[in-house]
Amino acid sequence: MSTVLPPLTGDPVIAPASTAGAIIGALWRRFAAFSIDGIVLGFAGTIIAMPFFDAFVKLGAWGRLVGFCVALPYYTLLNSTVGNGQTLGKKMLGLRVVDKTGSPISLSKSIVRYTVLSVAFFLNQLTLPLSKTPEALLYLIGFIIFGLGFVTFYLVFFNRHTRQGPHDLIVGSFVVDSNRPGEVTTRPIWIGHWALLGVLVLTGCLGANLLQKKISKLADLPSMMADIGRIENIPDVQTAGVSDMRWSSWGGSHKRIYVVTVRWRGSSGEAEKLANQVADTILQHDPNASSRDALQITIIRGYDLGIAHGQVSQTFEDSPGNWNLKLHPDQPVVSPKPAS
Repeated sequence: MSTVLPPLTGDPVIAPASTAGAIIGALWRRFAAFSIDGIVLGFAGTIIAMPFFDAFVKLGAWGRLVGFCVALPYYTLLNSTVGNGQTLGKKMLGLRVVDKTGSPISLSKSIVRYTVLSVAFFLNQLTLPLSKTPEALLYLIGFIIFGLGFVTFYLVFFNRHTRQGPHDLIVGSFVVDSNRPGEVTTRPIWIGHWALLGVLVLTGCLGANLLQKKISKLADLPSMMADIGRIENIPDVQTAGVSDMRWSSWGGSHKRIYVVTVRWRGSSGEAEKLANQVADTILQHDPNASSRDALQITIIRGYDLGIAHGQVSQTFEDSPGNWNLKLHPDQPVVSPKPAS
């Protein structure tokens, strides 16, 4: 029996190179990085808006476009080759945006990625005048928010193999562990995710349609919508909302309050004047106004950039009778006729 020994040379023994490439970043780190980036942008947006509060108030719904533009260079530059695929949050959490080869994506792809990801976010809670916005546009915005937004959340949360939302799928990007360079090797998205998403989105659309039909049958809806239209026609009113609240106490007493919320672009010292104008508009035109126990009007002046918010509000409340007495002190008071 013979034994073959390895040659006695001074060459070091070289271990085979690892074939493991980049790995998808952990979900919790991705959300933590997003939160850090949100804090950074929120601070920047507040610093920009605070000295120009009144100017940003007058922007109304256009403020969210300003927020979109403020966030655009931050996300697009840092998530691209310019910033090595890392925003401040991703750098702190050890994440990077790369393509299939493991290289940071181009600036043009980063712009597309940011736009697809952020459009649902900036459209959410967009304050548009209900009486002046075409119904088709409201449906489109709702579909983008709940459709694209939900699909993004679902794929990032439940698609464990790649964690790619539509913004990543469109440009072929991945969010990976920055400490593991190399090509991204993943399994394709399970086809069952697409089937389930189709069912969920279809169910959501049908449910929203049924809810809209149910709401349209409410008895007070026509008069409430008419109130909204009249209030939104007042100069400098951005949006208006109304609700008919009923309160019940333990003693069995009931109180009905008509609550009106107005977002306003006017001067800060004229909030009470506007509240009186809104109250007069409702009391003069709404046939149900006198049947309520109180009329509450909240005037809100503020800005909403999406990444930063700021507002001040004032609330005025009184009974319909007292509102009328204050608004029309010279108007004769008609006493009720005694019962026969």
